[in-house]
Amino acid sequence: MASPEAARHIPADPDRKPVHKRILPWFEGLNNPGATNEEIQALLNNVGKTAYGALLRAGLIVTVTSVAKEAGLHPDARTIPLIHKFLQEEKIPAGRFPNKVKTPDGGKIIGHYNFIAKIHKPDAVESLSNAAEFAHLRNNPVVQIAGPIGERLLPNTTELRNSEKHDSIGNLISGIRGKRWSGKGRLKATEVIRGSPVEIYTEASTSGGWFYPRDKEGELEIFLRQRIPALGLSVLENQVD
Repeated sequence: MASPEAARHIPADPDRKPVHKRILPWFEGLNNPGATNEEIQALLNNVGKTAYGALLRAGLIVTVTSVAKEAGLHPDARTIPLIHKFLQEEKIPAGRFPNKVKTPDGGKIIGHYNFIAKIHKPDAVESLSNAAEFAHLRNNPVVQIAGPIGERLLPNTTELRNSEKHDSIGNLISGIRGKRWSGKGRLKATEVIRGSPVEIYTEASTSGGWFYPRDKEGELEIFLRQRIPALGLSVLENQVD
């Protein structure tokens, strides 16, 4: 097994092998059932952004988020660090490194990647399933407040915040009206979504906005372009094809 320290500084390959083929040999110990927790932890400590993607695709690591969901929890960005810490306290090796983006002053951390070796996933799921301290995460905080009931499973908080799957109804209404909409003026949020043919969701425990499925945006826009004028307010010229 390659040394953990060497794994962080993977040398250039004169044969120009794909990056993942150069990375995986340095982390093959993650799939070794005979490796000690200390050896696994040392390897996880040396996972960076490039290695992270390759190891995920190869099935050598799994995200803490996916493990928590399999254990029946509904984690979010605030609770994932607590779950990561819990797993380490349960003697389950867990890796973590910052997600940095470039900024004029050098860089900004916008979150962290949290993960474990896949061979430890069963133990992690069992520990989290029995963890009393996460009982509050067993209930999905997402609720449906408008639209047809029962046609779709409720999204969890992570899915709700996924911009590829859902978007804020405020953004859509602002685009339709040509001005920013907060939901607090003459056009009340509860009024505008009444009778919606599309599912509208929110998080019951927060005031974090209302969301709709992106794949139903066209249907919702048609409804809103009729609904908003019916409430006595103007919209931009109809742009729906």
